Amino acid sequence: MTRVEALSSEEMDESDRYAMRIEPRNPQEHIGEATAMTLYQRMKPDILILDELKPRRVARSLGIQRIVGTLGLFLAAKDEGLLTARHIETYIDILVNKGTKISKGLRDRVVSEAKREKEIEI
Repeated sequence: MTRVEALSSEEMDESDRYAMRIEPRNPQEHIGEATAMTLYQRMKPDILILDELKPRRVARSLGIQRIVGTLGLFLAAKDEGLLTARHIETYIDILVNKGTKISKGLRDRVVSEAKREKEIEI
């Protein structure tokens, strides 16, 4: 397991700048996403997990291309045999019922993708 060291003062300043770019009127609301971007810059993992559009735009402007959200993680888990399409549909409904903003169109696309069988490679 990778251990993450505390952010340096320079990295904290960098996170603050990213948060300001995401939401200038209320940067503290997005400090988590901003810190994730800072850690991504340091650690260079395969993907960055972000759900909201504004943080994704800032991340892309920083050159971060491999961004996935919660729904993408659900689909990846299905591909690995960890979730079924029914699980995904249920979990999305739970998220929506708890206040997560997921459009009906996005929900329907993800559920449809989850129900599609993966082609077997020969």
